[in-house]
Amino acid sequence: MYNDEEEGEHLSWYETTVPLDAQAECGVMEDDCIWQVQMVPLTMELEVKPDYDGEERILVMELALDTHIRIWKEEKIRLLTDLYSLQKEVKPVFRECPLERLLVKNAAKCRMTEQMELKEDKEKVLQICSCEGKVLLERQEIKPDGVLAEGTVEVNILYITPDDHMPVGAVQEIYPFSQLVEIPEMSAQAKVELDASLEQLSAVMLDQEHVEIRAAVRLDLIAFVQEVIQNIEEATESEPDLEMLRNRPGLVGYIAKAGDDLWTIAKENHTTIQNIMETNHRKSEVLLAGEKVLIVKQVG
Repeated sequence: MYNDEEEGEHLSWYETTVPLDAQAECGVMEDDCIWQVQMVPLTMELEVKPDYDGEERILVMELALDTHIRIWKEEKIRLLTDLYSLQKEVKPVFRECPLERLLVKNAAKCRMTEQMELKEDKEKVLQICSCEGKVLLERQEIKPDGVLAEGTVEVNILYITPDDHMPVGAVQEIYPFSQLVEIPEMSAQAKVELDASLEQLSAVMLDQEHVEIRAAVRLDLIAFVQEVIQNIEEATESEPDLEMLRNRPGLVGYIAKAGDDLWTIAKENHTTIQNIMETNHRKSEVLLAGEKVLIVKQVG
């Protein structure tokens, strides 16, 4: 909003949208990454400069943004969960390691249509200059199927009045909103991060005392679930019980049950997976229920 130089004290305004295009170097960014970007304006300076004709018509804006970028990537790793030896009695020592697994990244929109009525002490509206707003997320509640977000939208309108003694007026209203952001396989122990932003906002003059407000609130959600794994930190060794090994049968016939695996069978019968595979001429380590397996005991 500014005073028009050619028309003396005549009040004018100008509104436009400036595109923003910036790049930040990141060595881990790949197509399958999940990312989150948050931007907050820090400083803004506006300067008027003359054009080629010497008229002050060029606006130069300098804006500094604080950008917070977080990136997640899922990787499959091989984790040692058990060990044994044919030469020694080996016992692994486990330690619990808490981890966070990405449960979901989701977004939802809450659309609002409200009618603003000017109070009696406010000047009437001749023309709307600008409409600005901000979102305040006040409460979030875990539900069986997601997160219920509740908050408010603060709307500020700047307008021209028909009164020459008070040509500019301003009004502010606050409107509540509520929206459920769905999370598949929701867990009560989930850690939820919810960010609210104002995606759309418009004001349409209905008459000199009423303005229609339309807004769209965007809710971006990231949810993690806590998991605990048993990680082997070290292993203790002792001499094997040779007497017990001698008393065990050297040849065993085994019928596989549902859930059996060659590792557990080999460990319990003091042999190796490779030995079982070779003895039974197997090509696959996958056991099906009802399969017969011949096991030969090995002594290191």
